[in-house]
Amino acid sequence: MAKKQRRRAAATADKYALYQESVQDTESDIALAERVFKQEYGRPPRLLREDFSGTSLMACDWVTRHADNHAWAIDLDPEPLAWGRERNLAKLDAGQAKRVELVQADVMEAECGPVDVCVAFNFSYFLFKTREHLLGYLKKARSTLRE
Repeated sequence: MAKKQRRRAAATADKYALYQESVQDTESDIALAERVFKQEYGRPPRLLREDFSGTSLMACDWVTRHADNHAWAIDLDPEPLAWGRERNLAKLDAGQAKRVELVQADVMEAECGPVDVCVAFNFSYFLFKTREHLLGYLKKARSTLRE
């Protein structure tokens, strides 16, 4: 492909679709969360908080796995949340869609739950540049979990 054609293709590419295809593997991530939780607590998890959710793909996939699953997808940026609403949430049936809550907020301030599982995949938490900030986030994440 010529250089000019590559630039044109890159300029028109859907960055969120490419991200989901190249980086995310929600099937494996959800299976891991379910397996670890069930080993520890003897029951399957039903309530998920997806921090730094971007397009909310994991939250949407979570609710398709069981009729009792509910998810909160939290992200500060409205653009990927809107993209996810139009392309991921819209694919769910009405019952599933009711069990996903997209929350535009700072993960440090967002309220939901309590939940069984709180996840922050793809190293999003690397935005916390000091031990103090990272510890603050981890404490916040822990505070959202059920007893």
